[in-house]
Amino acid sequence: VGANVGYYTLLAAALVGETGAVHSFEPTPRTYGILKENTGSKKNVVLNQTALLDEEKSLEITDFGVRHGGLNSLLAWEELPAGFRDLQKREHIKVQKIPVRAITLDQYCSQKKLYPTFIKMDTEGTELFVLRGAKEMLAQRHPTLALEAWWDLEKRQNFYQIIDFLGSFSYRPYEIGRDFKLIPYHKGEELECPNVIFLPERS
Repeated sequence: VGANVGYYTLLAAALVGETGAVHSFEPTPRTYGILKENTGSKKNVVLNQTALLDEEKSLEITDFGVRHGGLNSLLAWEELPAGFRDLQKREHIKVQKIPVRAITLDQYCSQKKLYPTFIKMDTEGTELFVLRGAKEMLAQRHPTLALEAWWDLEKRQNFYQIIDFLGSFSYRPYEIGRDFKLIPYHKGEELECPNVIFLPERS
């Protein structure tokens, strides 16, 4: 979710092999074109030029251009971190608002009859909205989750809200240690890396 140009899509496609499938979501038209070109030969990849949120609707995404496409976000301009907003002046880049369509992950999985086992998301601040649109799956299927947390002081509360929300589905957060072992994370601790794994308690 937030596939960008497809690095993790290609990695996942290699990991699941011919018997698995990877469903990738990238709403920004130009970025989606690069994603499609990069993954075109992969038969186990399904691409979707749409956003995922907590309801089906039309909205706009802020596109920071090719060089900074990883910052593209569905948040309103005033909700973006100051560093994002300053980039426009600092590097004289042309920031555009582009209309996109959003659906929920529960909708998509119901329509496709899918039962994901692993979900990776990096949506520049809208991770909580994506998760709210996946309540049925979280409650019934308990997939492993990997997401990038906004950890700077300005947006730390966003990460804590995600922890509380997923905690209601018996998920617990873990950091990835230097030896690749999972280390339980507790609210208030410092994060060494913003990429966090969430596992249901039964795991």
